[in-house]
Amino acid sequence: MAIAALPEEYRAAAAALGIVIRGDRSRSEITDCQGSRWLVELVLVNSMGSVQAALQTQDSLRRNKAAHVVLLGIAAGMRGRVKLGDVVIPEQIYYYESAKVVADGELGAPMWKPTDARIRRAASVFPVVTGLEGTGAARLNTECVIASGEKVVASDEFRARLGLAHRKLAAIDMESYGVACAAEWRGARMTVIKGISDFADTSKYNNYREAAAMASAEVFEFLVREGKFGSSFDDD
Repeated sequence: MAIAALPEEYRAAAAALGIVIRGDRSRSEITDCQGSRWLVELVLVNSMGSVQAALQTQDSLRRNKAAHVVLLGIAAGMRGRVKLGDVVIPEQIYYYESAKVVADGELGAPMWKPTDARIRRAASVFPVVTGLEGTGAARLNTECVIASGEKVVASDEFRARLGLAHRKLAAIDMESYGVACAAEWRGARMTVIKGISDFADTSKYNNYREAAAMASAEVFEFLVREGKFGSSFDDD
């Protein structure tokens, strides 16, 4: 099962996989390179943030009993660690929102969720992600951490503080922690595949969003075609 928070991410994934969109839940059988058939359900959350993403993921897993959940789409990058159009498949999710409020401020209490190591290993051999215009070939980073929270980040100062949390922190999003919590609750494996569309600062990169979403979807499509997710129909 693949989760997309925004319509543009949903459309990119459907296009890459050749899935005909049918409302906010679209399903298709896809044949991998070995001739095995796989069922892929694409789910649109249509809202940003971990809470709604968790609720939609939980509800979808209750319905379809998927063995693997993949969060697709775009994320902000840490300048100097990734470039526009790169794709990250993080090994851990760092939830920065949890804290204790005291008289003189807040005491951070970060929470962490792991992702599926087998998918990261498989993705490390992905040939090349087509780079955005003017950026050259994009890189695929499987040795990194993604920060997740409820904020739309457009601050150099806040991004710098987040960067101190882990030396491998490469990206920031709003949904991965919620999706990971729901997947863990239902006993499903979990992977994040995000294309870098901006640098979480005051600069505007809206023209990169569509290409970054497509880069994420292309990596997912490659992994599906290689037969790396879930259980095939032949095993049912």
